[in-house]
Amino acid sequence: MVKFSGQHFQVDNRTMKTMPKKLILKILLTSTVISVVVFSLVCLASYVVTKESVYNYSVGFPYKFFQQFRLSNSDSNNWGWTPYNFFIDALLIWTISLIGYLLWLKIFSSYNKKWKFSR
Repeated sequence: MVKFSGQHFQVDNRTMKTMPKKLILKILLTSTVISVVVFSLVCLASYVVTKESVYNYSVGFPYKFFQQFRLSNSDSNNWGWTPYNFFIDALLIWTISLIGYLLWLKIFSSYNKKWKFSR
């Protein structure tokens, strides 16, 4: 069970409808913080993997939303970004983080029920 404000709530289909707004807000905010961290790590990993040189790299997974490159015999960098791909990546990672956090709550709430732990 998940303990919140002195009351116990199970995290399953029946009680998700009766959860208080504070608990729903807490779940959404926690999953948002998790998704920001995951998004930052994914961006860093995509930068490291795609970096060919100091001037040639792209950022974003699964959709590239930023790319920088230098043409031959040029002194300046060329770059561009696609805001649409950025928002798709951010929404996709936020959704996956929310689902993962809800599954984590469901798994550990069953352990709490079994061993009588409370948070």
